[in-house]
Amino acid sequence: MALEALCKAQERQEGNATPWFKEYQPGDKVWIEGTNLKQIEGISKLSPRWYRPFEVAAKISHVAY
Repeated sequence: MALEALCKAQERQEGNATPWFKEYQPGDKVWIEGTNLKQIEGISKLSPRWYRPFEVAAKISHVAY
C-alpha cells in the first residue's frame, strides 16, 4: 500500500512540474545578471547585480540567446 501511495504521489508531482527556465522569443526584453561578468574597474561589491534590459536578438539554442 505504501509503494502504491508513493507511485501515485510521484505521478501527481510530475504533472505539476514546471520548467526552471523561461524560454524567450526574439524581441523580448531581459535583464542580464552581473554575477559572473568580469569587473573592469571599481569595487565588485558596489557593482550592479543586474544590467539594463536588453532585447533578445535571436535564439541560438534552448539555453543560449
